Amino acid sequence: MTFDPEDTDEDILDEVEVLPDGTLKFFRGKQKGMLFHRYKNKEIYTLIGQKNIISFERTEKGTRIVICR
Repeated sequence: MTFDPEDTDEDILDEVEVLPDGTLKFFRGKQKGMLFHRYKNKEIYTLIGQKNIISFERTEKGTRIVICR
C-alpha cells in the first residue's frame, strides 16, 4: 500500500471543502465528488494493525510505503 505525504494542500483549497476529520471533499474540477483523506502515521498503524505491518518506509518525497501481510 502507498500513502501520500502528510502535506498541506494549499494549491487545491479553492476546489475542496475540508470536513471535520480532515477529509477533503472536492466540489469542483476533474475530481469533483471525490473524498480524499491524508492519513497520519498513527492512523495507518491503527487501520492496518501493528502486527500486520512488515515494513513501513518513506520515500524522499514523503510517500509512505507499507508492506503488510
